[in-house]
Amino acid sequence: MSTRERLTLAAAFAVVLGATGIMPLYADLRWLPSALGAVAVVALAGLLGRRAGLPSLLQPLLGLAVLGEYLCVVFARSTLGAGLLPTGHTQAALRHLVDAGLTDIQRLAPPVPSHAGLTLFAVAGIGAVAVVVDLVAVVLGRAAVAGLPLLVLFAIPSAVLTGGLGWLPFVCSATGWLVLLLVEGGERVGRWGTPLKPAQDGHSPTYQDASLGRVGRRIGAAAVGLAVVVPALIPGLDSQLLGGSGGGSGGGGTHVTHTYDPITRLRDDLRLPTPRDLLTYTTTDEWPDYLRMTTLDQFTDAGWSASQLRGSTRQDGVKGGLPKPAGLTSAPTSRIEDRILVSSLDAQWLPVPFPPATVDVEGTWLYDQRSETVFALRSGTKQLTRSYTVTADRVLPDRALLDAGSTTLPADLRRYAAKPQVTTYVADLTAAVVAGQTTPYGKVAAIQAFFRDPARAFEYDTTSRVPGINSQSALEDFLKGRRGFCEQYASAMAAMIRLAGVPARVAIGFTAGTRRPDGSYVVTTSDAHAWPEAWFAGSGWVRFEPTPRTDGQTTLPGYAVAAPTTPQNGAGGPDVTPSQAPGSSGGKGGALDKLEQLDRANPVPAPAPDTRAGRSGLPTGWLLALVALLLAAALPSLLHMARRRHRWASAP
Repeated sequence: MSTRERLTLAAAFAVVLGATGIMPLYADLRWLPSALGAVAVVALAGLLGRRAGLPSLLQPLLGLAVLGEYLCVVFARSTLGAGLLPTGHTQAALRHLVDAGLTDIQRLAPPVPSHAGLTLFAVAGIGAVAVVVDLVAVVLGRAAVAGLPLLVLFAIPSAVLTGGLGWLPFVCSATGWLVLLLVEGGERVGRWGTPLKPAQDGHSPTYQDASLGRVGRRIGAAAVGLAVVVPALIPGLDSQLLGGSGGGSGGGGTHVTHTYDPITRLRDDLRLPTPRDLLTYTTTDEWPDYLRMTTLDQFTDAGWSASQLRGSTRQDGVKGGLPKPAGLTSAPTSRIEDRILVSSLDAQWLPVPFPPATVDVEGTWLYDQRSETVFALRSGTKQLTRSYTVTADRVLPDRALLDAGSTTLPADLRRYAAKPQVTTYVADLTAAVVAGQTTPYGKVAAIQAFFRDPARAFEYDTTSRVPGINSQSALEDFLKGRRGFCEQYASAMAAMIRLAGVPARVAIGFTAGTRRPDGSYVVTTSDAHAWPEAWFAGSGWVRFEPTPRTDGQTTLPGYAVAAPTTPQNGAGGPDVTPSQAPGSSGGKGGALDKLEQLDRANPVPAPAPDTRAGRSGLPTGWLLALVALLLAAALPSLLHMARRRHRWASAP
């Protein structure tokens, strides 16, 4: 093996050790195999390029090309043409993952789950560092300078984590760099031969066996040791890089806190090219309702987010039954039982019918009473090996009960009705929609009817480029553009409900799924859904449905319509899906005139043409251009090799 090949392997080894600094950023290690694969393919590309005599200029380009193909195979395999060539759908899939990853970065605090977008960032980032380290250490022959890109793998997590990384990732990163230096140092010494010790009287010169290597190793070990020990011994010295003291655990209590944001996972699931089965279940409910996981209850300038879920293994475990939901005092309920088997769902919230009363599930699961969420501490649904059973008291309110609910809010619910900061357009639109409504239920029903009214021309579109209701301007843009998927509709309606002075939040989960011939239901990624919930005295949190889907996946509860459109089969009758909800004008007289004025002042823009249908298997010329560049740069070397072979073959 040549020296450059040994340097290639040493560079890959240094990047692998440096990647240990990324581990504390993630809650699990499911991203690690893909990241190691990225380093391996970059190293393999370097070895093959050097073995084939590829010019030095083209070796990093080959590494980038191989890394790009690897990312396409790992994260968008189903979109590749002939199983290898990127297509227009490949670009779209990767772009969606990037958008989801950026949203996760804005909303989540480390350690974060291995969402597809965040995993893409880790794999692409580590692979890019591997390409740069290979370029600097092998192609340019500057192993010492290669420590700078390796430092990126350590410095970025150190800046993000409040408590630092700790000494172990630092030692691993430093060890990888020292190994790279030793390999390069051995190569440099080898060029001059082994140094000799000066001869003594009557003796011949002797070899100075490995003295340079021994000194280098001692200096490196001493430097690493001092970097680890000194910050811990000197008071006041900043130990952020190696892990500060941070905050203690207090009195050693058993309470734990987790922060989740499922909205990006929802967006990723809805945009999958082929739906994936997540779970199956059987139920005693004749008309199954949605399966609920968690809620987003905070609305700020950054959009909707979830409060921290808190629980104690001693007091909040699900084994002994769950407390009755706050506010559910007079509405009729129906006891149902679901038996759920998870196939590929990977989440830290347990899908349950709402509101759950008892949960029989393996593992340690807690119940956050404020958000009414069943969540796991250190595991999730992926670790469930058998089905779990949930009994729930499904709420069956009627319009009269909701409309007669008290308007006085309990103190602990007032934060759910705090009016958010919005633009003037959104405030005026909400006021026009709820004008003439005197009860909380009337206002909520009018807002829902506004979204479902065909005259308003709202469309359900999973290809919408709107990232979400994550700012005041984004909320206004959605209400003007009137295109999006369930996240936008649920977020917008919940914000407008709060503007009307009614408690609201956004729920995340799944629609009822598809009934199979054996009576069970299957839930896929296409059933991932978000919807708003409003609180009413006597009924508690009640589901509404503003998303105008036409594929039959969503159901509009009969109580959610301001006036009956079909005879209702009692409180437990089937949900209805009217094509146009009554009362969709949001009021009468002046309110209708106000809405028409807003529509004329802000016409609905024409949908952007979909250009994906006309794309070929290679939507852009970047791949062809890269191949042409590689061939052009390699042509002189190939011609030279051909001439040498010809001369040797024709020589006497």
